[in-house]
Amino acid sequence: MSENEDVDQAENILLLKSEENVYRASLSGGARIIQTSLVDFLR
Repeated sequence: MSENEDVDQAENILLLKSEENVYRASLSGGARIIQTSLVDFLR
């Protein structure tokens, strides 16, 4: 029963950090693509 229900905390932390890095990178990339300046806004 413990084989099915126990989790490897170290593995889960690594997976979470990896997914967090991907999320932050995608936010950063999106911010660079949608970057607007005051001149663009005034057009």
